[in-house]
Amino acid sequence: MQIGKPLRTVIVEPLKLPVSDPTGEPISDPPDRLPEPNAPQAELEQVPTETMSIPDYISPVVGYRVWTWNVLGLKSLCGMSWHPGQSLAARCKASTVVGTLIDRAKAAGDSHTAPQENCTCGIYAIKTLHRFRSAGYERYGIYGEVYLWGTIVEHELGYRAQFAYPKTFVLQPGAMPFTLAEIWPRLQALTLFGSDIFVLGNGETISLWSKSSGFGAPLSHTAVE
Repeated sequence: MQIGKPLRTVIVEPLKLPVSDPTGEPISDPPDRLPEPNAPQAELEQVPTETMSIPDYISPVVGYRVWTWNVLGLKSLCGMSWHPGQSLAARCKASTVVGTLIDRAKAAGDSHTAPQENCTCGIYAIKTLHRFRSAGYERYGIYGEVYLWGTIVEHELGYRAQFAYPKTFVLQPGAMPFTLAEIWPRLQALTLFGSDIFVLGNGETISLWSKSSGFGAPLSHTAVE
């Protein structure tokens, strides 16, 4: 994705995450507790101390991106798989270099937590739907909104994020199978993300499935439109 020059780096720590953490495990409360006022000195010394960091935002940033969607599931254009109920965590490609021992050692020295301003790593998204459509990204597959959080590098036209999870999906008739026998299992798999699903028809987005009410538009009408 072409997202222009980097502008700044921000930290986004939502008060409520859209899903579980990148490992798929539920987010738990911090285990540390403050000692009692009259606790022995030994106990006081055991309480860990850490520097408090204040995030720039406490709600996820929302952008637009595209995915490929087939019987193998949902994937980024680069081939990275997205899984229901599990946020995607960015990883710098420098840490996955294969080759000679020297190549791997050099890559290990260059690897870092993604994203960073002086690199191209991170999960990409476009800022506005107008820019997304004008660049022609929607022709590559299904598209939609995506939640972004963690460390985010803001660019002129988009973002590179540390963590991401789909917020909505928009299906175009050309990206959908022609028969119900083909589309039904794929739609069921897509609903597992818990993200609202829309279908594009006559230039308008029509609700197809939502977490609160299930399927809306008749599938028979959607599949042939």
